[in-house]
Amino acid sequence: MIARPLEGQVAAVTGASRGIGRAIALELALKGAFVAINFRQNEAEAQAALAELCAAGGQGKLFQADVSRADQVDAWFKSLYASNGRVDVLVNNAGVTRDSALMTMTAKDWHTVIDTDLNSAFYCAKAVTRRMCGAKRGLIVNIGSGSAFSPRISQVNYSSAKSGLIGFTRSLARELAPFGVRVNIVAPGFTSTEMSESLSQSVVADSLAKIPMNRWGTAQEIATFISFLASPDARFITGQTLIVDGGRYALEQDYGVN
Repeated sequence: MIARPLEGQVAAVTGASRGIGRAIALELALKGAFVAINFRQNEAEAQAALAELCAAGGQGKLFQADVSRADQVDAWFKSLYASNGRVDVLVNNAGVTRDSALMTMTAKDWHTVIDTDLNSAFYCAKAVTRRMCGAKRGLIVNIGSGSAFSPRISQVNYSSAKSGLIGFTRSLARELAPFGVRVNIVAPGFTSTEMSESLSQSVVADSLAKIPMNRWGTAQEIATFISFLASPDARFITGQTLIVDGGRYALEQDYGVN
């Protein structure tokens, strides 16, 4: 029998129609949670994600909302609480990139990344924390990035957002710990998703040279780790920045590889 440690719980995953978010939604559902699948605009991909989840024996529902907008986040969670009555796990996964050198970066590209990758975590966490604290339980997982530790050129907006997410996570963890609510950040390294398939072979080869395990991670590996954080086995883990990158960060710390 498949272990279902999240039976009866409700999980909300932002940006869950594709990539890492989709893998997380499916994994949490397989572990027994009812999953609220958030998407911004691609309903076809969201429907496919829900169909895959249900075909695997999970339960879930689609919720359309632009999580970079506080009003839409509030409306989403109002609907979710009305239909399900609780949220036990929140995964702030939604993120975008708008890479450009600072000298050519537009204010729009700066704000788009900050609003989607950082501000959305604030809006979503604020929507669930009061009820989580009242229930004396809950988990918030923010999806970070190796770019917070090993920033790449032309990503001042993205690196700023992901670095800010670390401070947000650690501070909120201290604030909510007395109420039994845990907050952690998971920072994936290079991970194979639909978005990464468009990268050139030279970029891929360069990245592999910086990863001791000599491969990229998979969305499923990130999802499995997050399902562990949501399980009772991880109930004493909070306020942590958990890097899942095949050893890249350790290599850079030891040898100064750029």
